[in-house]
Amino acid sequence: MPVLSQPRCRFERLHDLIEAAGLRFSQHNSPIAHNLSRAIGTLDSIATPATLPAPTSVPACAALPRLCANPNDPLIAALRPALADLCWRPPGYGKLAATISSQMAVVEIVGPNGMLPHADIRFGFLAQQKGVDYPTHCHAAEELYVVLDGSAKWAVDHGPYVTKGVGDFIYHAPNQPHAIRTERTALLTLWGWSGDISAASYSV
Repeated sequence: MPVLSQPRCRFERLHDLIEAAGLRFSQHNSPIAHNLSRAIGTLDSIATPATLPAPTSVPACAALPRLCANPNDPLIAALRPALADLCWRPPGYGKLAATISSQMAVVEIVGPNGMLPHADIRFGFLAQQKGVDYPTHCHAAEELYVVLDGSAKWAVDHGPYVTKGVGDFIYHAPNQPHAIRTERTALLTLWGWSGDISAASYSV
């Protein structure tokens, strides 16, 4: 993607964000990371400013400015000015209880339901308020998270919870049950799906 001069419009901010996300995925040595970063590198021509959906917000996004304060992270530096540009929604494809989903927010930047359409990958950001249990769930897609701010405990295959913090990557194989629990801090992650990315397979 070309380097664009300031000031940046919404479309340009989104492209800066996508480029930074691709670079972050490329830092993980795994097939899913390679698939995501390679696909992101081909996105220049799939949207125009006129085709972007209108931004939306949900209450959990109130935590996002505090989670985007790290001045040394280039992905957060790209996300911070784009926060109000994005299409935030509750997670879980309507299958999570409202008492949980109302304390979380997800944006699908690229994907079948994304701000920019794509048939083969999904990626975006997830924010989770502190003190929230995202219950055990699974999906046919393989998934990669990277923690951008805060921390949380992850449980995989109904095993014990393990704390993950800033910079940690978390991989989930297709149909592998996993859960995310925040305690004293909120959580901000970049996430990506590859493989069978149909939302119909998501179950709690």
